[in-house]
Amino acid sequence: MINERKNSAILFVIVLLAVLLRLPGLSWGLPNQMHLWPYNTDESYVFRMFEGMEPAKLNFRPPLYLWGAFYVYTAGVALAVGAKTGILTLVSNRQFYADNPIELAKLYLTVRFITFSFWLISLLLLHRLTKKLYGEFSASFAIAIYSLVPLSVISSTIATPHIAELCFSLATMINAWSLQNDNSLRRYLWIGFFFGLATSTLIDSVVLAVPIVTAHILSKPQGLFCRQNGRLFITFAVGIAIFILINPYLLMPNEATNKSLNFSYAYFFKTSHPSFTNFFNYLSYAVSWPIIAAGLISILSVVRLKNRESIFLVSWLFIYAVVIFLDGPRFMRRHIGLLPPLIIFLSYGVSKLKGKIRLSVAAFLILSAVIPSIAYLDLYKSPDVRTNAREWVDKNIPQGVSIGVFDWHRGPHLNIKRNSVFLITRGEPDTAIKYFIATENEYPSELALSRWPGSKIINRFRRVPMLGPFSWRLENAPEDWLYTAPDIYILRVGTDQK
Repeated sequence: MINERKNSAILFVIVLLAVLLRLPGLSWGLPNQMHLWPYNTDESYVFRMFEGMEPAKLNFRPPLYLWGAFYVYTAGVALAVGAKTGILTLVSNRQFYADNPIELAKLYLTVRFITFSFWLISLLLLHRLTKKLYGEFSASFAIAIYSLVPLSVISSTIATPHIAELCFSLATMINAWSLQNDNSLRRYLWIGFFFGLATSTLIDSVVLAVPIVTAHILSKPQGLFCRQNGRLFITFAVGIAIFILINPYLLMPNEATNKSLNFSYAYFFKTSHPSFTNFFNYLSYAVSWPIIAAGLISILSVVRLKNRESIFLVSWLFIYAVVIFLDGPRFMRRHIGLLPPLIIFLSYGVSKLKGKIRLSVAAFLILSAVIPSIAYLDLYKSPDVRTNAREWVDKNIPQGVSIGVFDWHRGPHLNIKRNSVFLITRGEPDTAIKYFIATENEYPSELALSRWPGSKIINRFRRVPMLGPFSWRLENAPEDWLYTAPDIYILRVGTDQK
């Protein structure tokens, strides 16, 4: 009884700390009078997928497909409930939200809360799975690390489907591992159900088929044509059926759907440049080097045992690592699928240590996770570089002067009623502009200076995550960090344009 209370108290403290770490992120960068887009522009895709739907006519076709539709439909239900209860206003008129940015902020906050709710569920599911595999200490340590690493802190308050997909992936893996003690038809149906929800949320989850099959083989089915193998076939049939039920429009695409699918393919595959250096560099921002090193050591020590648990976890970890590596690791949130198996291995390795050594190593790893996360939160509470740049432009650039931008949303959100703003692209003829504003990672200043000879950078706006005297360099950081802390420069364009 005492141990149960102690474990419950530890779990409560971890969850409370995790929630407190995430509160600033829920309200960060919401639309306001200065800008009608959130700072992380990918969040707008959820609402773009709503546009064109006509629920009254039973038309739920998303005009844009970047992910599966389940997260979008879940967010839609939450927004509809909010509208019915008077918490928010839901209309199809964009101008209404342009005139009432507070109402637009309510929409984003509602969908962010959906992500946060999925994150809380994923925390409990990770605890349950780790406890099944390696016991109570490993489970408590695993959720402590999962709660505190930067990737988890950042992703759990963003209106994208990655955390929801992780939640269903964990539910799938819990049921898959349960096959070692229960290979009933009911268990296989649960696996298929959660597998279908995971793939319907984010199509990348199709790779979960590998650890599912691994868990099935480890349960030692009796013969090729045995009943248990037939149940595995039923599992995938159920998963496919749920995917089709939630995403029926993918089977009857129209011009808009085809266009968005082609865009997704080109963006996520043709533009990727996989390399081991980038993979580990971005993973270090997402997790932290001490945790990666300790996790790899734990994996090597555990895999030597060649037990069922290690084989199951390696199949899960390996297939996600391969997909992320090939797909291009620029976006930190794509690494989220690696977290559970890596952390479970890590927690088991720490649990095998003894006495003060175990406590010291555990404390060191927790600090290595929480320090960069707290530094990241420093960005939330500080004036945003976009806001600073926008205010500087309004004060120092004359009204009516033409300004060129490379990206509408990732740079400062300019007042288009005050200045003429033109989108400048690579390789296109230039519009006559007096100033050019861009982010360093999207359009390097060296390129802009060579494009417009005689130009001069007149100001820069940059904010790096800090904790006391320590700061993190962002030159090679993944996209998620650069959404938060872009290096914005303002160029006075020379007269000799080409």
